[in-house]
Amino acid sequence: MALIYGGIKTGFAEEFLFRGLIAGSLSLRLSLVSANLVQALIFLAPHLLILLVLPEMWPILPAVFAGALFAGWVRIKSG
Repeated sequence: MALIYGGIKTGFAEEFLFRGLIAGSLSLRLSLVSANLVQALIFLAPHLLILLVLPEMWPILPAVFAGALFAGWVRIKSG
């Protein structure tokens, strides 16, 4: 139960920060494609730290990046 609670709490905070604040702010200054790519790269950066501890987790990084692109696109298009 604690794992589920932690995942939801962390996920909400990440979405609020990366999609709400960062993607929203970038979309006011950049094109849709540029804003979305930049926010996805910013989102990916802290996830790269996982590789310091578990280098075998590298296959999940493309999925993290793709998910960030999709969530950013939804956020920017929906306003």
